[in-house]
Amino acid sequence: MPSLTEGFVKEIQRRILTGEWQIGRKIPPLRSLAEEFHVSRSVINAGIVELSNNGYLTTVPRQYICVSDWKKKGTFALLNGLMANGLYDETFSDDLLEGRMTIEKAIAKKAAVARTEEDLALLAAIVRREKEPLTPAERAQADGDFHHGLAVASHNFIYTVILNSFDSVASHLVRAFYEKGVDGTFVVDMHESLVRAIEDRDVVEAEKRIELLLAHGEKELKRK
Repeated sequence: MPSLTEGFVKEIQRRILTGEWQIGRKIPPLRSLAEEFHVSRSVINAGIVELSNNGYLTTVPRQYICVSDWKKKGTFALLNGLMANGLYDETFSDDLLEGRMTIEKAIAKKAAVARTEEDLALLAAIVRREKEPLTPAERAQADGDFHHGLAVASHNFIYTVILNSFDSVASHLVRAFYEKGVDGTFVVDMHESLVRAIEDRDVVEAEKRIELLLAHGEKELKRK
């Protein structure tokens, strides 16, 4: 069950992301919000801090708090807010897929340089699991584990953090991919060939394989 602060934050996110509260609008006084939500001022204050940190609100000290230009100032948390409120559209999906492509190509190339034998063993184990009979949910989980394993194999902390930040949004798309009933053979083959490229420290082939893999996923997701 969400806390009082979480409930407040979620509702304000909804108002902002749906346009009910337009960019630049001054929000009501904190006392009024506390009365509206039947919570203490401390709950409101904590929620305002979180919303500000995530790019939803801007505070002008001792004057007012207004809705930020969240498309320019939003953080990764904003992506989760869009997904939670069902506000993702084709443009959002295209931007997400393009961003993921850029990041994962960099991850695959770095993994081909920095990987260890332990990294290779982990990735190979995931591929073996993917070859077993799995439900769509299990396939989605294994797929996510594979991409996380790639990030770990890059031994670049920032890449791992970025991929983790995409996790809840990317997981939604991956589940949708497998729930369409697509043949997972191509994915497993690409994963296996990608592991070989990384094992051979072939940067060019690793980048090529991840690009083919993600392009295939994008195509299937857009297929009616």
